[in-house]
Amino acid sequence: MALWCGPRVLILRQSYRPGSTFPGGGLRRGEAPVLAACRELREETGLDLPPERLRLAREVTLRFEGCLDHVQVFEARLATEPTLRPDRREVVALGFQHPEAALRDPAMAPYVRVYLEAAPWGWPSEDAAGR
Repeated sequence: MALWCGPRVLILRQSYRPGSTFPGGGLRRGEAPVLAACRELREETGLDLPPERLRLAREVTLRFEGCLDHVQVFEARLATEPTLRPDRREVVALGFQHPEAALRDPAMAPYVRVYLEAAPWGWPSEDAAGR
């Protein structure tokens, strides 16, 4: 889930792996990907966005932690920066960062890097973000 506020994107750190990433996780049996993105965002940050606020921005299949992962990155844009409430078990740090700063992390999750490097000028255009 790529959550944008102006030119900055929400980046988090998890307790169980190095490197920066986006909120996200696996699908539950029968769960639609967009609903999983909403659920993971809520669980990891305390933010509750309805699925109609999200748009599928990128699909990528790549090797990550010894597995072949198929990842769908959804994105949403916020007008103002929200109060974030990380769960403090899985998510130990989070905040909005400029993509250029986030990309300096050599341990960044590869699907996050692919998404950020492919976005025009490092973030989605206003049109691409549905505005």
